Amino acid sequence: MGTDVLLRRQRAGRSALPAVVDGQIKVGTLNSFADGAWNDPSSWDFDPLHPEANHDTVVGAHQITVAADGAAASLSIDDSLGRIAVNADRNLVVGETLSVSGTLEIGSDAAASAGTDATIAGSGALRIGVNGGQQGDGNGRLSAGGNVAIAGEVALIVEDRFADNAPNYDKPWGDYPLTVVEATGAGAISGTFAVKPAAGEHLGHGLFFQAMDYTDAKAAKALVFQAIPGDVNGDRSFDFQDLIAMFSQSGPDYGKNVGDKTWPIGDFTGDGNFMFDDLIAAFSNAGPSYGQPTYLGTTETEPPQDGELRLIYDQATGRLVLDTQGMELFALSIESAAGQLQVTPEAASLLHGFADLAGEDLLFKLDLTGMGDLDFGNVLATMLSHSDLTADLSVTAVPVTGGTIEDVGFVVNAVPEPGTVLMLLCGLAAWLLRRRR
Repeated sequence: MGTDVLLRRQRAGRSALPAVVDGQIKVGTLNSFADGAWNDPSSWDFDPLHPEANHDTVVGAHQITVAADGAAASLSIDDSLGRIAVNADRNLVVGETLSVSGTLEIGSDAAASAGTDATIAGSGALRIGVNGGQQGDGNGRLSAGGNVAIAGEVALIVEDRFADNAPNYDKPWGDYPLTVVEATGAGAISGTFAVKPAAGEHLGHGLFFQAMDYTDAKAAKALVFQAIPGDVNGDRSFDFQDLIAMFSQSGPDYGKNVGDKTWPIGDFTGDGNFMFDDLIAAFSNAGPSYGQPTYLGTTETEPPQDGELRLIYDQATGRLVLDTQGMELFALSIESAAGQLQVTPEAASLLHGFADLAGEDLLFKLDLTGMGDLDFGNVLATMLSHSDLTADLSVTAVPVTGGTIEDVGFVVNAVPEPGTVLMLLCGLAAWLLRRRR
């Protein structure tokens, strides 16, 4: 045992020698010594030479992170400033009792378990990581084989992005419960959390808190609601009021790469920005339920078929026309990887709406009432080939029925080759000559 370890133990007023208790080797109580990782000896007041599961462990006013699975014989966070954070997908296994007077944070898909009883004291806080798109399957959880007494605070931390879990026509939104505390053995849960999120509070990434449910003696559950993209206030409707909230809060940052925006300000794709692709996500998911009192329980239409739209390009003038073939659209974006779009006066007059964008790399139009064919004017260079267009331009359309169309057909109105023009002129001259005879 090193000199620094002996000094730390002497300052703590304990023997440096191990003991045998109930047939197990124990080295007294393991106390936190500094902020650090659970499995780092420098975090504790002596080097745990023996298996961690044999130690009664106490965390004082320190921040301990469980970055790899950890274990203890018993565990107490006995200082209100103390904190243990169990990272996502990790486990902290306590053989006997677990007591929390500070903060216990359990990441998504992580668990902290006590073999006997567990207590969240009045000064304690339980912070639960939530995977927003998993409908209750991916949140952190505290469990105990005996009784669980709760009295302090509970908080829910949404760790995942809605867009990562919500492709079109696979909607995870709606009401669902999150089990945050569970009595897995013969015991039961007693008490309630004195501090919790407010009803309707936005937790992050479109997840809204509703209430705590203690009706099951074996489980304390947080009732939450996952909104769809576009519903920024969690009122179960995506309408013009949501658009007003997005644009009023984002101000001049709409369409800019700023990286600090959240769900209430229109970031539905998880990149920290409020951009045209967020509006595409909102309208493609809402479809015909946009502006309705609720989007829950609406009948989904069949996904739109790719290839139903055409972009018609004229080689002689650079004119670009969208042919929807009778389909009504909420939104359309045309992106140029090479930045070769030209914002002509004709295009500017078309793209004048509050959400429309026009630049060298993007043309975006939104029409809340639905739109049909669009004539953008001469926004491209002349004499581009079909392969030039398909290599540079990417198109996303949102029908009013919902979903997105990205496979848009390109039609090129070609300028005749010089030889072809000459042959036509010669043929015309011969025809005129015969007419004169």
